[in-house]
Amino acid sequence: MQQLNQIEIGILNWIREVFSCGFLDVTMKAITLLGNHGIFFVSLAIIFLCIPKTRKLGTTFSIALVFEILSINVILKPLVGRIRPFVFNEGVDLIIPAVSGGSFPSGHTGFAFAFALSLLVYGKKGAIPGVIFAIIMGFSRLYLYVHYPTDVLCGAIIGSLCGFLAYKITKNMFKDNKWNNYKSRGF
Repeated sequence: MQQLNQIEIGILNWIREVFSCGFLDVTMKAITLLGNHGIFFVSLAIIFLCIPKTRKLGTTFSIALVFEILSINVILKPLVGRIRPFVFNEGVDLIIPAVSGGSFPSGHTGFAFAFALSLLVYGKKGAIPGVIFAIIMGFSRLYLYVHYPTDVLCGAIIGSLCGFLAYKITKNMFKDNKWNNYKSRGF
């Protein structure tokens, strides 16, 4: 594990050396702020649930968020307990305030990929921008030195799996006549 951490710290240092600039400092802080505590993503899910045309998407995304929170924040982060890269490499200057909690996997990235996959499975026009946003969210976590590359990669995989599983569940829920009856009443 120590050797893997060293390799990943090398990647993070390379990202800092190559990409670091004032514009990206501001941009990456803003992007990562959208993922803090999942408020942005929960708000999107609520908005989609309130609009009849996007209700299935909202349901899928809501279920995906619950799965993502349970799998990443409730189970994996406490179980793995991986320290953050800025703790491992004490000499790094953080651009954002130090975050607490485990590093593996990235919850911000998980939220973003759950959202992107929810858009993709419904073929929504925003699917490609959603995927691009998810990739940028993951990159922001590396740029800001708060996650290792494997944290981001696993967050992306888990978020995508949560989105896909939620889609399968929602698809079956809306097949049921009971859901169709709610839909006809404006639910």
